[in-house]
Amino acid sequence: EIYPNPTNARISVRWNESTAFPGAVCTDAQGRVIQVLEANEFSVDLSAVPSGVYFIRLNGFNHPVKKVIRL
Repeated sequence: EIYPNPTNARISVRWNESTAFPGAVCTDAQGRVIQVLEANEFSVDLSAVPSGVYFIRLNGFNHPVKKVIRL
């Protein structure tokens, strides 16, 4: 789960699986990496990027890409 979405600044990733959080990558609509989340990180700071659509992709799993809207 990604929340809050939409956001003005920071989003958090809630991991409810029985396995350890694998980390994730946040990219913009052009595929540029905004932030890489390591296994112990659960939030992304979008306050320094323009308003728009961003994506969160979990590492190493077959989970769908999550869309995030930065207001």
